[in-house]
Amino acid sequence: MTAIIEQINIQEVAGHLQMLQADFNNGGLLEHLRAKPLLDMEVYKNDITIFFELDQENDLTVVFNTEYDRHTLTDLSIRHIEVDSDDGTYAIDEGDHSALVIEGKRIIHDAVHYKLLDEADAIDTDFYHEVYA
Repeated sequence: MTAIIEQINIQEVAGHLQMLQADFNNGGLLEHLRAKPLLDMEVYKNDITIFFELDQENDLTVVFNTEYDRHTLTDLSIRHIEVDSDDGTYAIDEGDHSALVIEGKRIIHDAVHYKLLDEADAIDTDFYHEVYA
């Protein structure tokens, strides 16, 4: 357990999401992403969960708490980060979450903007100026 947590940290997770986001913004990938997303997302009123593969041995789940002003999503915070590996399932609780929150906001904003969410999951966000400043 300790070996996995020592190998995987918040900055690595944020960096991986940033890499996925860079691929996402490459115009040639948009149609491919609609058919086969690089990550899975579940959208609920109280939280948004992102699932993705960090590497061949580790899958990650990041659960974001959501804050709304009327019907617009205005902020996220980290509720839970979980690593699922061959050795078991572990939580990552320590570290600075700010980079991970920004990447989560960017991914959610782009998923909304490019209409990649199911209509039932449609939300409005107020993240553009924060994530593309």
